[in-house]
Amino acid sequence: MLADVNYHRLQQDSRSLGMSFVESLNWRADDLKREAARLTQTGATANPRPAGFLRYRVLENPSWPKLTREQIHHLSQGGTLLFLEGKLAPSMLTALPKTQRLLLGQLDKQSLWRNEEAPEHYCVVSADFQPSYCTPDLASPSAEAWPHLLAQRNGGVFPWLVREDGRDGDYLAAFWQARLQANYAHPGIIVMVADSRQAVLKGLGRFQQVFSALVVAAIALAFLLAVNQIRRQMRPLELLTESTRRLANGDLGVTAQDAGEDEFGSLAYAFNQMSGSLRYKFHMLQMLAELDRAILGASGMDYLVQLVLGQIRQAIPCDSAGLIRIGANDNETFVATLGETGKTLGVLSCPGIRERLSPDAEQPWLHLQLDTPSAHCLRPLFDEPLKEALLFPSWVNSSLDSLLILAYEKLPEDLADIVAAGLSVVDRLAVAASNLVWEEKLYHQAHYDVLTDLPNRVLVRDRVEQALARAEREHTSVALILLDLDNFKQVNDSLGHAAGDALLIECAHRLKSNIRQSDTVARLSGDEFILLVPALARGSESDMLESLARKLNEVLAMPMLIAGRQITISASIGIALYSDEAANFEDLFKMADAAMYEAKRQQPGGFRFYSANMNEKAQARFELVQDLREAISRQEFLLYYQPKFELAGRRIIGAEALARWNSPKRGLVAPGLFVPLLDEMGLTDWLSDWVLKTACAQMAAWDRLGLPPLSVSVNISPAQFQFGNLLEKVRGALDGNGLAPQRLEIEILETTAVNHSSEVRGTLAGLREMNVNIALDDFGTGYSSLVYLTQVPANILKLDRAFIINLASDARQQAIVERIIALAKVLNFCVVAEGVEEVAQMDLLAAMHCDVIQGYLISRPLPPDDFVHQLKKHVPGNGLMQ
Repeated sequence: MLADVNYHRLQQDSRSLGMSFVESLNWRADDLKREAARLTQTGATANPRPAGFLRYRVLENPSWPKLTREQIHHLSQGGTLLFLEGKLAPSMLTALPKTQRLLLGQLDKQSLWRNEEAPEHYCVVSADFQPSYCTPDLASPSAEAWPHLLAQRNGGVFPWLVREDGRDGDYLAAFWQARLQANYAHPGIIVMVADSRQAVLKGLGRFQQVFSALVVAAIALAFLLAVNQIRRQMRPLELLTESTRRLANGDLGVTAQDAGEDEFGSLAYAFNQMSGSLRYKFHMLQMLAELDRAILGASGMDYLVQLVLGQIRQAIPCDSAGLIRIGANDNETFVATLGETGKTLGVLSCPGIRERLSPDAEQPWLHLQLDTPSAHCLRPLFDEPLKEALLFPSWVNSSLDSLLILAYEKLPEDLADIVAAGLSVVDRLAVAASNLVWEEKLYHQAHYDVLTDLPNRVLVRDRVEQALARAEREHTSVALILLDLDNFKQVNDSLGHAAGDALLIECAHRLKSNIRQSDTVARLSGDEFILLVPALARGSESDMLESLARKLNEVLAMPMLIAGRQITISASIGIALYSDEAANFEDLFKMADAAMYEAKRQQPGGFRFYSANMNEKAQARFELVQDLREAISRQEFLLYYQPKFELAGRRIIGAEALARWNSPKRGLVAPGLFVPLLDEMGLTDWLSDWVLKTACAQMAAWDRLGLPPLSVSVNISPAQFQFGNLLEKVRGALDGNGLAPQRLEIEILETTAVNHSSEVRGTLAGLREMNVNIALDDFGTGYSSLVYLTQVPANILKLDRAFIINLASDARQQAIVERIIALAKVLNFCVVAEGVEEVAQMDLLAAMHCDVIQGYLISRPLPPDDFVHQLKKHVPGNGLMQ
């Protein structure tokens, strides 16, 4: 204790001494500023005998010491710098006002740190923990020890050993840190004061000599003063002491016996009040901790409700309690009502109470008289008649989730702790309910498709794995059905993505409405759906699945009203059955995928069961897709050109650009193999852009060879007209190669021609305004209407090869073609016939006044150099190639 007292004294001494040093620095700084002002005003030389300094020295600009940016700023603000370390130490530096000179005052270390009124032993330590000054026979701690000492707080105490005359002197030490950054741009000093432990403890011997006598005297005096009261007061005090000891040991149920109306009685009453309050608070903290653990453990609301009702009366003072869960779809009914015993009391209708509850109310709780009509609905909660109740609502997303009810025969006067405890409980119930809502939302987002609200790939994978495990146990079968909508991209391209989304939603609804409750239909991506059919009886599954596939196709084929139009769509279906070849979801899905592509290849809108050879085809198709991706990066694509022959002039007037894939591994790949794959890969727009640029560049190259100006037609994907900035692309390709617009011909499909969107019509009109030719390709093979010939801004009509194949031998075919050509002529269309392979066909078309033909009779599609070679070998007169 004596050492602690001296530690406290040393702390005060170190602070007082430090403050005196700061004051000493302050008056020296003031003198230095006054001297600087004097030198500025009078122009006199520095005072040779300054007070507090050894000397003054005026520094011109070139001889300034190296200063930090912070120090320069401090000087510019009229401040004074302090140097206790480095070459200038110890000194002060200030600026002469309105000059480029500085005044340096060299400090006298002895007069600065020597203080006659200071303690006998002290040290001054600089910012780098080096001693600036120490009284004789005292050394400060090493620089390595100071950071640990400073970490305690601004001023601290510590024992210190100092080596004296070959032995260690034991000291008690304290320090105080003076911070000088603001006044002198200096980190400050540490003032340490020490005192010999031996000197401190000298008084202890004298104290021990008189201590015994003092103790005996104090005991005798206390005995004389207490002798008359001890018998009367000892027993109540002992009881209260014992109760206090039990309370300290954790016995929160302890109470002190009533000792009457004297001071001990009042003390016992206060003790009992404190004990009861601590008991409730302890149980409250215990219940809240259990609630927190349950919430973090993602426990269900039923468990949390039971936990609250099981401990609420031990945690909050009340005569009875209940908790009500609120119906999800009924704004006036309390459902799943629970009493204090945990029993379910059914449904309670309490509209009067609901009207008084609001998440925006200023008071987040409600006081009710239970004998009022609006509160009669709450009486079944409690086994005994009670008069008053406190209601604490729990809100989740501004909706009432639950209601905690505390009932009383008589409401306590002090409600602050009760209200705080009730709000703490419902706050945690709200957090738990919010977590459950959020977890359900996250689960739904992770396992269900955003557009159709069907299960997604993650969820259907889990259900397939469960179905496979169950099938293995119960010796049943499982089927996976993959559905891919046929020509869905045309709906997107012609009617827009919003219409495509509406179509997918309608298809999802139809599929979900026509399967068993045990089946699962999910959306994979794009226009693909997958159907899990579990628990199939082995031996009869094929018939059942075939019937289901036909039913689904019939349902999907029924007309749908999308974007104000009647649309019919079909689906290609692949069916895979659980077998030894499919051990998991991936295997079963791979088999269904192969069967679906086989159905799409053979008969779109049909279905196929998986067979072993389909896997080989699927593998081959996969390798083709991979090679196709590499072909794009390796620039393996090229354009072939099929000549167009003018019948009237018997000459080649242009060509159609046709894409070819020159694969090093596969050779020249026909477009029928890779163009559909590019469409599935979403690369048809890329192909259209590449064909457009390459064809225009080739026309410019032929011009440089001195060939006659030829026109080239290119095929453009329908999506380009709606989303591809086609006008800018065409204009850029023509201008970049210096071509006249009329030399380019854009071939469009019927899906583009019948598209009524403003973007498509605007693009077509813009191309014609540029004088770019527009051709209706494959006319008459789809759902063309003659009305479109008057509405579409096209000037070329291409007859499909289907009209030409039997032209020479079929009189009806001749009549149809002749009238189509005549109609086109009336509407000022140039007519091009495709697929001409016989001279008789050419002669008939010439007689019908067809303008241009193309086909193998004239030439097959040729590479650019071969096309030029054949053009130069053209024999005038008959228009055929040698």
